[in-house]
Amino acid sequence: MRVTGIKILPVTIPRRKELKVAYATRTVYRGFLVQLATDTGLTGLGEAAPNFEVCGETQEGTAAALAAMAPLVRDQDPLERERVLALLEPWRHAHASALAAFDLALWDLAGKAAGLPLRALLGGWRRSIANAMTIGIMPLEQTVAEARAILATGQYAELKLKLGLDPELDVARVRAVRAAAGPGFPLHVDANQGYDREGALRVLTALADAGIDFAEQPVPAGDLEALRWVSERSPVPVMADEALHTPEDALALVRARACSMFNIKLQKVGAGRRRSLPHRLHDRDPGGHHRRGPPGPGFGGRHPRGPGRPRGLGPQPGQGRRPGRRGSVDGLRRPRVRPGTR
Repeated sequence: MRVTGIKILPVTIPRRKELKVAYATRTVYRGFLVQLATDTGLTGLGEAAPNFEVCGETQEGTAAALAAMAPLVRDQDPLERERVLALLEPWRHAHASALAAFDLALWDLAGKAAGLPLRALLGGWRRSIANAMTIGIMPLEQTVAEARAILATGQYAELKLKLGLDPELDVARVRAVRAAAGPGFPLHVDANQGYDREGALRVLTALADAGIDFAEQPVPAGDLEALRWVSERSPVPVMADEALHTPEDALALVRARACSMFNIKLQKVGAGRRRSLPHRLHDRDPGGHHRRGPPGPGFGGRHPRGPGRPRGLGPQPGQGRRPGRRGSVDGLRRPRVRPGTR
């Protein structure tokens, strides 16, 4: 099988409802679809969802990266996925979502060629995955109404509540949603880097008895020490999200004992190459000993980014930097958001 044609299609979809998080308000989705055609007639479809605030990606930079990757994929055997992705590896740090688009399209082709769903190709451990619904930042009454509407559908196994702009209101919103959902319904929160470390700890301490399963990225991604400080003191388990982009990030988080859990997203990490993490686990630990497996217990069985590193904005891999962030006011971190970037 050979890749004979590649289409890169920009996609713009208005959202039914706006989604407000600590660093941005989303009213429209903008991304790209990548379609790989083959000499067998099979086609594979992938998606790139660039995120400026988290990954430093722009629409223009992602389009340029996809166009630069395409000639390297054309005429390749798509079933040799690891080899094809190795050709695209230089784009991983600067344009992870573009790399993810090709990765997804290659997996789609592999499943179609085998006549199997990806679930089966990937091992078939689960036949279904519990789905969560996210509630953005909104006034208290609207938050409760949204939660009740979601619960009434019976389609979701968990609620995720966005926080990070107003600590007192955040606590009230979480408590109100807990009352509406009942004591046993799974609920977690995500501040999207919105707090400084003291603000994060105040909020999570106030929610100690609210039945929160975990809290995603309460402090800025580049401040590993703040994440460790909060995680060490918080009564709620802390998950790394925006701080986790690469295998090196994962190792730094584990070594610093900076979190209890990982949130691994395909659009952040770029692609799931088989050798991306395991070969790095042979590195030496801080005591000078060779590691032959995951670095130590204590992370709850879940996969638990170290200090921030540059993320490119332009079309060339490895260049550029992540947008800067403003200082702390009243326990909050105010992300600097450039208008019109997504």
